Amino acid sequence: MVGDNPESDIRGANEFDSPLGTEWTSILVKSGVFRDGSVPSYEPTVIVDDVLAGIKWALKQQGWRGEVD
Repeated sequence: MVGDNPESDIRGANEFDSPLGTEWTSILVKSGVFRDGSVPSYEPTVIVDDVLAGIKWALKQQGWRGEVD
């Protein structure tokens, strides 16, 4: 889950209980509601600059070896 709001996006990702047993990861972006330097009310797995950086991080975690522009 990529989001900019710790109260809804990150909390939702952290608390989601998948009926299929999949595990969600919360990626907080600094380009929106959340501002760098503040402490998020719900702790994300990772904090990145923007959505593209979040996608790149997620792909790398899954073993992607290609380029993303």
